Amino acid sequence: MKDVYQILKSFNVCYDPKDIGLDETVEGTPLELIKKYRGKTKKTEDIIWAVCRPELKDDETLRLFSCWCTKELFKLIDNVLPESRKAVKITEHYMYQLATLEELVKAQEDAELAAYNTNTQLEFVVAWCAARCSGRIPWIAAQEVSAAALAVILRTDPPMDKDVEANKQIDKLIQLLERKEKRNV
Repeated sequence: MKDVYQILKSFNVCYDPKDIGLDETVEGTPLELIKKYRGKTKKTEDIIWAVCRPELKDDETLRLFSCWCTKELFKLIDNVLPESRKAVKITEHYMYQLATLEELVKAQEDAELAAYNTNTQLEFVVAWCAARCSGRIPWIAAQEVSAAALAVILRTDPPMDKDVEANKQIDKLIQLLERKEKRNV
């Protein structure tokens, strides 16, 4: 991919991409960029933020990443709403043409409605993330669900390590990108 530097600059990042070794000549796929610049950003989650953009990644990878992040949140609560589980399942099925757009929209609406009937803030966030997975703009969903998941882990008892969890998210992105590349060969 050409013009990676200009694309990243257009995102109005908090620091110059040159600070991590990117310059105007950098090229590569999102997978290559993650592998080359992982650990060089000021915050671990900056890699996720940069790659989860429509200019750099496809809807399928972004939706599946959102679903994975949400399923990680499912592990933190006892009572995951059925509407939340269904929204994630329908989203995954939609990505493989096993569900219709109408089913996807309905799952999102049901999960959103259920979110407002939760008992705790954590249950609300998890339900909201499930609804976002099936949302209409996959790159926004990927960024928001990833950020929400990282925020939630800071509030667990005891708090989990944000960098460790961000690296798990990066590992999942790498896995999804590698799988996608293998299918496209």
